Amino acid sequence: MEKIICAISSQVMHGQVGLNAITPALRCLGLESYACPTILLATHPAAYPDHDPPAQLDIPAARLRDMLDWLVTAAGVPPVIVSGYMPSLAHIEAVADFIRFCKTQRSDVIYLCDPIGGDRGRLYVDETVAQALGQTLLPLADIATPNLFELQWLSNTPANKDAEIIAAARGLICPEVIVTSTPAPAGRIATLAITAVKTLRCETACDPRHVHGMGDTFSGLYLGLRLLNQPAALGVATATMAQLAVQASANGQLSTQPICLAPAAPEETI
Repeated sequence: MEKIICAISSQVMHGQVGLNAITPALRCLGLESYACPTILLATHPAAYPDHDPPAQLDIPAARLRDMLDWLVTAAGVPPVIVSGYMPSLAHIEAVADFIRFCKTQRSDVIYLCDPIGGDRGRLYVDETVAQALGQTLLPLADIATPNLFELQWLSNTPANKDAEIIAAARGLICPEVIVTSTPAPAGRIATLAITAVKTLRCETACDPRHVHGMGDTFSGLYLGLRLLNQPAALGVATATMAQLAVQASANGQLSTQPICLAPAAPEETI
């Protein structure tokens, strides 16, 4: 399968979040993508808490549809799609229509949905957007990459232990769910890769800082490694994320240095 990848998410002028995180993660694996922004921001809204909110340029859902239509006309139906931040219900509907169209045109389309909705116990998107992520995009996805809070919100369960997380993930309408930021012993953090028949768990050191863009980067890395049939995709992705966290700048931004893959963290079947 040719690796034409369509990446749909936010775009920032400064910082390694959204498309600025997804596309370098794919590029480090030799995979290029068509980057389709859902909104333009000066930077991540939490990057400079002592300043005014970053300037932004809204991209109407109709223009998003135009860009996706152009992609199909210019490059053909992409066999790989990854989506991240969605600013409105209309944007979700536009992306869902695009994915449905692509899947009717070719049977090998792979869609990874990063249901960006919140973290650390709170939503940072409108509740209607969060609901539509679960009700509209997740049912179309082949792979989903929620963090633990997003899984809890989407599944409406207070899942915290491995068995509870596995049950909640299997309750979502998605064949493969990768749950990041799951509990581990002090100073550690875990990621679970859950399908209907198997669960893999990887644990790495946890940097105490909250680093913006980690989820976006992880989604791009994991997707790219899967496309390249990397047998230890989860282990390589999680170990690389731990390495990037250590290299992050003091203000919680990912480094602008090229991503270098780390040796795989051990994968445990549970």
